Amino acid sequence: MLRHENAVLRRQIHRPALNDDDRTLLDAIAAALPRRLRQGWIVTPETLLRWHRRRIARHWTQPPPSRRTGRPPTSTEKRKLILRLANENPTWRYRRIQSELARLGHTIARTTLWQILTNNSTDPSPKRSDVARTEFLHSQAAVACHFITVHTATFSAATTSCSSSRSTPVK
Repeated sequence: MLRHENAVLRRQIHRPALNDDDRTLLDAIAAALPRRLRQGWIVTPETLLRWHRRRIARHWTQPPPSRRTGRPPTSTEKRKLILRLANENPTWRYRRIQSELARLGHTIARTTLWQILTNNSTDPSPKRSDVARTEFLHSQAAVACHFITVHTATFSAATTSCSSSRSTPVK
């Protein structure tokens, strides 16, 4: 015991710096010795009890989490792909972008997608996709055909021809 105490004292000039191994050894020796032989040590009995409490607390305490909790961050490549899809398809809303990403094998939550688009000054739910019905018809076809069958008195059918996209009365 004295040899170990002397080795500890030689390491430090001022106050001895004890590591966990020194504390464990001193604690084990103190438990084996009777009380009268523990006098004159470099540590007090209160210090031994504090070390023991600290060791017990460290043993039963859960280790801190090794990683951050919560949703993992979205990769830079996936963010670039989201912004590219939003810029190349201005009429797509965030749900359409999410479904297209799922088709490509990328799973992402709607809230994350919304946040990425909002942080990059892109409207996640653009209003420009709301096209009036007349605008849609004009953009899809230059000519709209109206077919009306009129039965005559002789039961022969007469069919009208195509007219322009503006509705005109059929004669």
